[in-house]
Amino acid sequence: MPGKLSLEQRTLCNVHHQLGVPITETAQALGVTRTVYRTIQRYSDTNSHSDLPRCGRPRLTTARQDRILIRHSLANRKDTIPILKTSWNQIGVDASDSTIRRRLLEAGLSARVAKKKPLLTDVHRQKRLDFARAHADWTRVDWSSVLWTDESRFTLFESDGRVYVRRRLHEEYKNCCIVPTVKFGGGGVTVWGAMSYRGTGLMKRIEGNLNSQGYIDILENYAVPSAHLLGYGDNYFYMDDNAPCHRSKVVKDWMANNNLRSLIWPPQSPDLNPIENLWRDLGIAKKHIRTPNCTELFQVLSTAWDNIPVQRCQDLIRSMPRRMQAVIAARGGYTKY
Repeated sequence: MPGKLSLEQRTLCNVHHQLGVPITETAQALGVTRTVYRTIQRYSDTNSHSDLPRCGRPRLTTARQDRILIRHSLANRKDTIPILKTSWNQIGVDASDSTIRRRLLEAGLSARVAKKKPLLTDVHRQKRLDFARAHADWTRVDWSSVLWTDESRFTLFESDGRVYVRRRLHEEYKNCCIVPTVKFGGGGVTVWGAMSYRGTGLMKRIEGNLNSQGYIDILENYAVPSAHLLGYGDNYFYMDDNAPCHRSKVVKDWMANNNLRSLIWPPQSPDLNPIENLWRDLGIAKKHIRTPNCTELFQVLSTAWDNIPVQRCQDLIRSMPRRMQAVIAARGGYTKY
């Protein structure tokens, strides 16, 4: 029966031929027919057992044209195939979508969904870097003394809003491959929550826009009780972000009068706050349960919040030293967290 011989089998064919072994016996031993004759004839013509270069359709584009395409894609990561095709046409290249896609893949540029991260300015980067350096020596014990808080919004119906970019492996957190986001948007339920190394604290549903007085109510009736519930007493650091209602004068005065030690937080840094991972857990839990209204949505969120294992919280807090190192390595830029 016909078959393709390996390099070792081709060598054996030639050895048998030189020893005078009939071709039929060699073919029977290898389980092939004409292949033995062709192998011996090719070696006689080329003095090699390697496959000869095969002719095929000539490559449509030159190396220079390929480089122009790759440079354009790297400079404009969100450009689609039709846009790249138009750009190539301007320099006289008439290529199909498949050809353009192959050239990009040859350069390691695959279409991927862009990661969504908060917009970072140079000032934001420097403050993030300063914070990470100042806390680079904090251990798990140090981070365990922090009560982490945040607000998050969950909607009844969501769109993934995907944006595709061309990027290579491990480039997902480069500035040119990121879709900057701003907080909130759309309708739904806004909640406040607290967590620590010892587990989750209380959760509160926020009605309307949160102002300074509303936040003081949260501090007094939910934040401080959460710390007591988790067994901290008054010995802990309080973490919240830089939302305007968190940094108003009346809030600062209330925190000072009640001896609430605040952890100075860098701007645009949800990746450093482990409670963000819990919000993601709640978002996943919400997707599996149909909620026709906001009241039932909050009930689902509240139940999921109370059921978060302590081990999950502890694993997140243990990641804090690695998060600091990631920010330092990125010089204040985006991280995977």
